[in-house]
Amino acid sequence: MPSQPSQLSTSVVLYYSTIPSLIFSICFVTLFAATSLLHLNKLIKLKRTIYVYLLLFSLLRTCLFAFRAAWSQKLDSVILGVTSNVLLSGGFFVIIEALYILLTDWLFILIGGTSEASLSTCEGYLIKVLKIFSPSFSIIGIMGEILEFDTHIALVPLLRQISSLGFLCLVIIYIILVTHFAIKYGDGAIRKQLKALVLFISAALLLIELIYRTFISFANESNPVNDYEWAFYVFECIPEIILLITLGGVILGEWFYCVEDDNELMIAQQLAKLQEKGKFNSCLFKNNVRREESTQEKKDVGKTNSIVIDMNNSTHEQV
Repeated sequence: MPSQPSQLSTSVVLYYSTIPSLIFSICFVTLFAATSLLHLNKLIKLKRTIYVYLLLFSLLRTCLFAFRAAWSQKLDSVILGVTSNVLLSGGFFVIIEALYILLTDWLFILIGGTSEASLSTCEGYLIKVLKIFSPSFSIIGIMGEILEFDTHIALVPLLRQISSLGFLCLVIIYIILVTHFAIKYGDGAIRKQLKALVLFISAALLLIELIYRTFISFANESNPVNDYEWAFYVFECIPEIILLITLGGVILGEWFYCVEDDNELMIAQQLAKLQEKGKFNSCLFKNNVRREESTQEKKDVGKTNSIVIDMNNSTHEQV
């Protein structure tokens, strides 16, 4: 009987077969709760879309480790195990979406125009398709968990592998896109190119996590790496904590978005809305017409005044 909880916990653990620890779970509940407060504060002050995603991801991770803490005290609970795994794989798309939002904001600043409207057709559609695929891979991972809980069918490992490989490909494509845009649109300004480095570092942290997750999804249950719980915390949880703290407290809060870039971003977004509605060129035409009309009116007024002055002068001469 003592080995039965271990076997049950093994059957419902998604990425490794060790039993969750209460101490580690409480530690990461505290850390992710702290990042939640950090991003909530940033969202209230700065009101940026990216902080909505970072806050949501932090809250999901807080709930995840709260369930893991409860699971560590009740190892025979399949519900707690499956719920933990659903939160682990199902909420990952939120951080991927945050990175693509950061990429879009960077393009606004880099191009100084309308981002996707200034991109080629292929580039614009590629970014949109990748944003759609991101939640799809989370849904596939959740389906794997639900199907295992209900039927234990052989399709479950394949669904997990598709989910982990899909996220890995999204991050790799993300790195390629950042490199492409930095080379194509970069103007050599050091500050703007350092912002590309922020995107590279963010993607690299997630790449570490996804390489580990993909390896575990393809590894056999008898693989020795499944016996080490610390690997999960080192390769999955710690990179996420570093990413959330870096984006929320160090880079974005003080440097990535500065006052000048805020103005550029606001103007670029307004121009994008005008172009999408087809009003941009008409507005420019109307402004030019108004300027020409005002210039012509000034010239006419000047000519009228000069004629009046000449008439007055001639009248005085006759007198």
